[in-house]
Amino acid sequence: MKILVAEDDELNQMVVRDIIMLLYPDAEVLMAKNGKEALELFEVSRYAEAIEVFRDLIISFPEGSYSADAYFWSGELYLAQEQLEDAREHYLVVAEKFKDHDRVADCLYKLGVIEKVLLNNEAANSYFSRLISEYPDTGAAELAKKSMETSIQESN
Repeated sequence: MKILVAEDDELNQMVVRDIIMLLYPDAEVLMAKNGKEALELFEVSRYAEAIEVFRDLIISFPEGSYSADAYFWSGELYLAQEQLEDAREHYLVVAEKFKDHDRVADCLYKLGVIEKVLLNNEAANSYFSRLISEYPDTGAAELAKKSMETSIQESN
């Protein structure tokens, strides 16, 4: 199992590595100093391996502080592989279970996009409307507005 940790403080890195090794002695711990480095490590990994790491995190710490991120990034991996049902399932968990998380607006947008691809325009517009209503000042809300405008133009 591989576990990716993004932490810029060296002391925190050591503490996190020690905790992970106690919980998962056979784990390979990848340390990244910042988000950019973490994404680079994430991108060079294979999707199945990354999903497995996130799944283990979710199972081991279902209410943990990183569970919402694990669900979100799993959704991203599934979406990149065009596994829309799996992506939708993971985004829904973030949107419904972790309502205060920073990624909820992004998840609502992705859910709308997935529904649009699946030709469920009513469901897509429902997600877009909720996003615009609940998170009006986000980039995701702007994208949702444009998606809704495009849908209206396409239906005319």
